[in-house]
Amino acid sequence: MTDQSHSITLNMCDMPGEVDIGRAFDKDFTAIDMEELPEQSFFTKDFSAIEIPEFVAEISKADFSQFLNNFRAVFSRNLASVGLSTAAREVVRHGVLSHLSTIAPTAVTTAGAISGLLPVLLQFAGLASDVYQGRQTVQSNCARLANIAMVTGAMAGLACSGGLAAAAPALISAFWVYVPVRDLCQYFLTLHDNATPAPILPAIACAAGAYAVNQTLVCLAMAYVADALSALGPITANVVSATSLNIFGETVEHITCRQLHAYFTDAEALHIRCHLRSADDINWQSVGDLVTIPIASRSSLFASTYANTFAIQGDSLVQSVTAAGSLALGYPMFIYSAEHKASPTAKGEKM
Repeated sequence: MTDQSHSITLNMCDMPGEVDIGRAFDKDFTAIDMEELPEQSFFTKDFSAIEIPEFVAEISKADFSQFLNNFRAVFSRNLASVGLSTAAREVVRHGVLSHLSTIAPTAVTTAGAISGLLPVLLQFAGLASDVYQGRQTVQSNCARLANIAMVTGAMAGLACSGGLAAAAPALISAFWVYVPVRDLCQYFLTLHDNATPAPILPAIACAAGAYAVNQTLVCLAMAYVADALSALGPITANVVSATSLNIFGETVEHITCRQLHAYFTDAEALHIRCHLRSADDINWQSVGDLVTIPIASRSSLFASTYANTFAIQGDSLVQSVTAAGSLALGYPMFIYSAEHKASPTAKGEKM
């Protein structure tokens, strides 16, 4: 019979007390060759690996603690940006514009059409700005052109369906209230994480699918809660339901997006931090980017979403699915419109 060496994986604390690891072996190891053990060494059980539940529990606690920290950072930012913008939008939409629609319906409808098409002008301005600064990429150009096509197509469909008058309050409040208030808040409250910043297509595709599910549930819940609170009046009911659910839905979406990005880029445990924008970063360049990138992209997303939703008349389920599908379709364009090359004029003058 030939001699065969065997190796075994050990947990140090399970070795008998009489074996002094520090003295018996002059090397660092995770596996021990049985033939190298001193004669006095013995083992009371046969095993190939030892589980360490305490260590796993510590890892789980650390992961959960980090998740709570990430959730707190995103939620606190959304509480200000999404909360304020949603509440203001609902007051303007269901209060001011609803009243104006009965007094001057033609003016409100015209303003709605203009508000729905203004994102197209912002996208063209963004294209011109990118070309002027020499930072455009294939991805950013395609994303902007796709946004333009998406908005014009949706608005044309809305006009043909005869739903422009009904959609006008939503289009006006989205462009003039929700988008600027939200993105202005997020301009000053910035989020940073430890993942690679470059967008990854598989992560974006998965995030878009998750966003569709997220927004379907959020839209259905908004309609249900608003109906349940109808006794409070349309303004209060919609402010409460839309604001609370939108904050939660956007927080889940943001964490999901960043977590997927970290996963596909093999990043370490995700760490999200919320900071106030530094004074050095507040300049004309960053303000111009605010208008031509996030405001242009978000207003395009909402214009096409509201146009599609009001063009396709249906119950709350149909409208929720339509809205969620439109948001998911525009999600990649929203991300890639900010994909730029390094610009030699990136450092702008202070305001």
